[in-house]
Amino acid sequence: MSVSDPEGFHWRRRVEFAETDMAGIAHFSSFIIYMEQAEHALLRSLGTSVFGAPASLDAGLGETQPEHPPGGIAGSPSSTGSPSSTGTPSPTGNPLLPSSKRVAADRNVSVLTWPRVHCECDYLAPARFEDELDIFVTVSRLGTKSVSYLHRMFLGGHAIATGKIVAVCSMVDPELGVLTGIRIPEHLRELLSEYLAQPK
Repeated sequence: MSVSDPEGFHWRRRVEFAETDMAGIAHFSSFIIYMEQAEHALLRSLGTSVFGAPASLDAGLGETQPEHPPGGIAGSPSSTGSPSSTGTPSPTGNPLLPSSKRVAADRNVSVLTWPRVHCECDYLAPARFEDELDIFVTVSRLGTKSVSYLHRMFLGGHAIATGKIVAVCSMVDPELGVLTGIRIPEHLRELLSEYLAQPK
């Protein structure tokens, strides 16, 4: 896969000064953040969130508001025409994306979230301040409770990193805050399956 022949959800991100080291190169840990932000943008494009109230999620899916990520570069459609969306939802935007403050304030609301159980990244080339990165996200595996994301990062058409995140669909107990793994809701499974990587 290359930028000229993209696959999966496409998100663009600019390297910020605070993310670089003394050599002016994006710190290795920043790539993990880019991967997570791209995953969050993918979930928003599907009308859901990495942290939301299942009662609202079960009600259906809605449109997200146009948003902008840190670095000021909006996402762009993937090769399949799927929309991308980035940044923080507006308080008056998608009703399916409750603010964390509102969810936290209601201790009777069980919250659906996606904690990570695995993360890895292979670095192929450096990125520097104000470089614009193209990040493509596909689903490499969709299990009963977990989803594995494959991330490919490009700079100027050249691959600079690949990574993987495994997240588990979970419920947060409204009183104790305890995480419990659950089956991925069917409507989310259907949406995520659209990004399943095609066998080569």
